[in-house]
Amino acid sequence: MGGKPAQDNIRLVDHASSQAAARLTNQANVEKRAVGTQDLASILAEGKDRKTGWTPTREDLNSECLNMMLAGADPYSGALAACFFYLLKNERCLQKLVDEIR
Repeated sequence: MGGKPAQDNIRLVDHASSQAAARLTNQANVEKRAVGTQDLASILAEGKDRKTGWTPTREDLNSECLNMMLAGADPYSGALAACFFYLLKNERCLQKLVDEIR
């Protein structure tokens, strides 16, 4: 049940988990970075709530990795939709684009 979309979703989740694991493994093997040069993954992995002492679990980091991957897809689809919308509303620009492509 679910077919190809469900399989694709499982592959995406597995890929995000493997990327988070690879990044954390790489981080463990690299010396501490200089102050101010940490990337977002480093900050998340080493994060700790000052009030409660809570630190993110492996599952939390996997979820954040998946969220970051999905967030990257949205701006591109929005930008492409806007391009098509404005090209279809502006005949002169659309024709110029068609001429340049051909």
